Amino acid sequence: MKNRNLILEYILSLKNVRGEKLNKDENVFYVNQEPFVILNLNKNPEKISIRCDKELIKLLVQKYDEVMPGTRLNPNQWITIIKTGQLSEIEIKDLIFSGYNQAIKTLGH
Repeated sequence: MKNRNLILEYILSLKNVRGEKLNKDENVFYVNQEPFVILNLNKNPEKISIRCDKELIKLLVQKYDEVMPGTRLNPNQWITIIKTGQLSEIEIKDLIFSGYNQAIKTLGH
C-alpha cells in the first residue's frame, strides 16, 4: 500500500490536477479537463493506465511483460501497467509525467 500512496501523492502533486471516482475501484485524474491517468488502488497487483505517446507504447509493450496497450481505452494513446515490479516507481512516475504533458499539449490544440 505504501507504493500506491506514493504514486497517488505524486499524481496529486502535479499542477492543476484533480481526481474523481470512475467506479468503485478506479480513480481518473485530469489536468484541467483532460484525463491522463487512471489508477486502480484496490487490485493486487495494482493496475495503472497512463496516456502515452504512440511510438513509446510500441517500445514499452515489446520490452515489458507488465505493459500492454490501454485496456478499455484507445490503445494508440494509452498503456495499462499491471504492476509486477518490472518497472520501477521512478519509471512509472516518469510515464505519468509524460502522460500529464501529453494531456496539456492536447489542451493547447
